[in-house]
Amino acid sequence: MEIRASIKQPGMFCLIWNDSGVEVGAHFTRIETVNGKPSQDVVLMNGLKRVETLHVSADAVHDFFGHATSVGVPVFAEMATGSNEVAA
Repeated sequence: MEIRASIKQPGMFCLIWNDSGVEVGAHFTRIETVNGKPSQDVVLMNGLKRVETLHVSADAVHDFFGHATSVGVPVFAEMATGSNEVAA
């Protein structure tokens, strides 16, 4: 898997599972974790909308977040509100 900054949508990124050189699939604006630090459970966000929850294997956490940082993906602390929405 590769994290790639979106070419066609500035400020967004996507996950490439099988790199064919073509940018496809869901795009996200940021990663959220419980405390804003690298963890195994991450929420991929598009604005205030939760798009996908991703579980990162323990041995890949530092590589995953290191790569995210290298392509400019912001990581925030998740602050759930009383509903299903997320406040940042």
